[in-house]
Amino acid sequence: MDQDTDEKADPQMLGWTRKRRFREQTILLHQNALACTYLKGVFDTDGNAYAVADIVRLEYENREIARSVVPPQLASPEAVEGLLEINKTLRRLYDQTPAQFVSSFDRDFVPVGGWDAYLERYGGRAWERCALRCTLYSVTKFSTFASYSKCFASGHSARRLGSLSSASL
Repeated sequence: MDQDTDEKADPQMLGWTRKRRFREQTILLHQNALACTYLKGVFDTDGNAYAVADIVRLEYENREIARSVVPPQLASPEAVEGLLEINKTLRRLYDQTPAQFVSSFDRDFVPVGGWDAYLERYGGRAWERCALRCTLYSVTKFSTFASYSKCFASGHSARRLGSLSSASL
């Protein structure tokens, strides 16, 4: 929209579209994080170190985008483009797994309770939560001990940590 249109537009309508864009950006960010966690496990089990390295890189980029956005501000167009590129790459990797025959990418990477419940519960803290979640619960062959150590230092119990799944975060 140009500036003249913004001045004439209904403020309630602009607020609604802004909330909708923020919601969609948040879902994209979290879907990427959930997919990274799952796909790292799949490709690590298969012994595909190149795919795991790519996923770790994508997870890092996703986390950096999460850290760059200060809610309730919207992500920059460059950040959204980065999130979409990460999502496209993760979808391609997902299509190389047997899970593609059982369910779709969009169905597999949804928090327990669905997006509405997740966003209602965490709201604007969702971006911060994603940046933290990507850091603490990133489990690769070499960082498992470090991840557990960070979780224990932050007050998570071993029982809770063991019961967490990528879908519940």
